Amino acid sequence: MIKPDWSKLRRWAGLLGALGLLSFVGAVATRGPAPRAVRSPIFLSRASGLAGQTSVANPQLFGDGGVSDPHLTTATATSFDGDLRHLPPVPAVVGVVRPEMEVENAASSRAKIVDNVLQAPASPSRPSQVMPGLLQNFSGLDFVNNGGYYPPDTNGDVGPNHYIQVVNDSIGIFSKTGTPLVAETLNTFFQSAPAPCGGITPSNFGDPVALYDAQYDRWVVTDFSWTNIDSGPHYECIAASKTGDPVAGGWWYYAFPTDSSDPTHPRLNDYPKLGVWPDGIYMSANLFACSNNCGGSSPFTGVRAWAISSTQLYNGTVLTAVVFDRATPIFSLLPSNYRGAAPPAGTPNYFVSNDLNVTALDVFKFHVDWTHPLSSTFTGPTQVVEAGYIAPPATVPELSGNGLDTLLERLMMQNQYRVISGTESLWLSHTAGNPAGVRWYQLDVTGGAVAAAPVQQGTYGPADGLNRWMPSLAVDKFGNMAIGYSASSAAQFPSIRYAGRLISDTHDTLGQSEAILMAGGGAQTVSCGNNPCVRWGDYSAMTVDPTDDCTFWYTTEYYSASDGNWQTRIGSFRYPICGPAAPPVIPWAYLPFVSSSPSTGAWNTLMQEGFEGAWPTPGWEVTDPNGTYHWAQRNCHAATGSGSAWAIGGGSLGQGLTCGANYPDNTYSWMVYGPVSLAGTTAAEFNAKLWFNTETTFDPVCMMASIDGINFDTSNAGTCFSGDTGGNFVASRLDLSSVFQLGNLLGQPQVWVAVVFQSDDSVHYPEGAYADDLLLRKCVGGACPSGAFPALGSAVHAQTAALKRP
Repeated sequence: MIKPDWSKLRRWAGLLGALGLLSFVGAVATRGPAPRAVRSPIFLSRASGLAGQTSVANPQLFGDGGVSDPHLTTATATSFDGDLRHLPPVPAVVGVVRPEMEVENAASSRAKIVDNVLQAPASPSRPSQVMPGLLQNFSGLDFVNNGGYYPPDTNGDVGPNHYIQVVNDSIGIFSKTGTPLVAETLNTFFQSAPAPCGGITPSNFGDPVALYDAQYDRWVVTDFSWTNIDSGPHYECIAASKTGDPVAGGWWYYAFPTDSSDPTHPRLNDYPKLGVWPDGIYMSANLFACSNNCGGSSPFTGVRAWAISSTQLYNGTVLTAVVFDRATPIFSLLPSNYRGAAPPAGTPNYFVSNDLNVTALDVFKFHVDWTHPLSSTFTGPTQVVEAGYIAPPATVPELSGNGLDTLLERLMMQNQYRVISGTESLWLSHTAGNPAGVRWYQLDVTGGAVAAAPVQQGTYGPADGLNRWMPSLAVDKFGNMAIGYSASSAAQFPSIRYAGRLISDTHDTLGQSEAILMAGGGAQTVSCGNNPCVRWGDYSAMTVDPTDDCTFWYTTEYYSASDGNWQTRIGSFRYPICGPAAPPVIPWAYLPFVSSSPSTGAWNTLMQEGFEGAWPTPGWEVTDPNGTYHWAQRNCHAATGSGSAWAIGGGSLGQGLTCGANYPDNTYSWMVYGPVSLAGTTAAEFNAKLWFNTETTFDPVCMMASIDGINFDTSNAGTCFSGDTGGNFVASRLDLSSVFQLGNLLGQPQVWVAVVFQSDDSVHYPEGAYADDLLLRKCVGGACPSGAFPALGSAVHAQTAALKRP
């Protein structure tokens, strides 16, 4: 059956609707970070150690007036060749608050805007699947032992053997199983750098970033520094590892000047963000003309973008960076950060910002020419129209604690670039909605052509009263996405959570619903000066492991107790399918059945059940969430003999049903067998004969497999079935060498199989589903022939599925 391409229709409809909204919003209001109430007094910076008045909103003053684009900036390296664990410690000042540099805007008009890509709640007929469990989950740095600021600005990245985490104002290097190898202040780490980053009195002030560059097997760690926060000069402290060993392999250090070449125009390079690209490290920052210790009168003057040569950086030679300014209302511009397959040769780096004036993302192209640097170009913006959304609140509540800063709707790092099946995409996220949720986007930039509307976009904000904010996302080699964030409410402490989507999930949705990486045990209750500390974030980091290009790593902050000692956590997980080839994306379709004819040969039987006597026998477990209807041996129908298993024939209510009774709504009946070992097998299969009479698509009976007894998936041939078998039992086979998401289970030491029946909350038919003549077998010592079952016709519907056992 040919299906209409709903994704294209949705895309055009969304584009037309968004264009109309764009005209309206652009005419009547300014979008972007809303003005915030003045928080005063708070401590500003370590540069002066003074308290002062701060406005969290700064007037816009676009245009630096200093130099023309492009211009060049140079920096010279110093070297360190020892082991970081042997560095003499240099202390950091503890107990200060980073100034929050914002942009003054008209009051937000988004309170009345409808978010037309807000993800609908899951339902029994369209359940979200639960995210995979954690592979690693260990403590990172914390305020008492490693911190210096509120907020921590937690960031990190993963390499082949290490995870590097940075916070305000320390660096931690861990093994990938959580063993701490290095934990020291950034002043200690950068002490070999040129002043003011290093020297006798290193002055590292935060906004740190850690990156792993897989192309060169090198690490990059940065934060910012200055001689005087108001008058400058201002610097980005850059460290580049000399080898892939960040502990003992040595580092190059730079004090990279970020002011323009005109000394009369010093600018604080606030909120610097970096991305890895094949021809360099790209960086951006928001520029502020600071005064009064970078207080409330400090105007925002625009954004600055840099291209830094990887060749120069990793060889410790003089850096000659290419620099562009943009004197338009662009705020928090993120460079693209590639993972996996490299962009085609000559592809520019894509810088993206959430436009301050219109409902659009602004995409710029930075093309650097290292042979003739002054011929480099920075073009754009191309505006990609967003779906409307409600502005997030400036702060969100937590249980028994301070309000927590959301940073409104600025884009959160990273701007992730991926090539999936020839399509080049940028993936981005920010906070949206009230209560706050996470908005995410996929933008098509294939061949350098920036599409006018997102490929897909969505706002994830389940209607449970929680606020979700400070997101960071990443995408694996198959195009599966994961996003991490903080979550809290007036009734809950802040927790660390994550959700995501498989490439096969419905467009514009996170089909793999939320899991908890770390539950909060307390609230942020500390004061900053005379006011409650509200700062949180200002960003987090989701990254992908370069060793398999599939395992996600996430880090951000939380509290284990109500106080001022923020904690951080580092966790990893991956979707079950992670192999050399992507799983096929199979749409809902009518498919024929295939199965095997009986054979003896080298087939070894692991389980055989005909439901002729007492059941369940050892190895079996039957469950449903409420204990009211579950699988049981009954004599209503049979493929052979007199009995079979009826999906609703057991339980407190099901055991009283007579043959022919309608199945109820919202059933979720499981029968699970295992574990069995498939070690040393050349083939394995789970066979069954099924009888069903169910609502097509919505009430399926599924044959499934698992390697943990909890997360079950069906074969990519389609082994969830619904419809009508015409009163007959039909044969089906689950090939355990090719299971949807899980891949090839041959050789696995523990495998479970299951038959599951699920009904939604409407429409039910007589009886539902029966199963008979179950056979689980493995082939050893060579090939084992299999035959084919006859096709069933169009009355039967087949589909793939992934379910989590309750």
